[in-house]
Amino acid sequence: MLNWHAHKGYIFFPRMTKKEHMAENMRIFDFELAEEDCQKVSALNKDARYYHVVPTEEYNFVLLAF
Repeated sequence: MLNWHAHKGYIFFPRMTKKEHMAENMRIFDFELAEEDCQKVSALNKDARYYHVVPTEEYNFVLLAF
């Protein structure tokens, strides 16, 4: 799924709780999905969202300088 998101140009934030997760997530760039496979995954879309979208005018941004 992460490879599909990257293929579509979407921004995604995968969960990583262990070093192994990070290494596994980076392997999504080791292969390319065929267009047919991307279409199959896209056809699974149910227009469901699993996160709460906060309107930007209600969000207080904090800029950190390092």
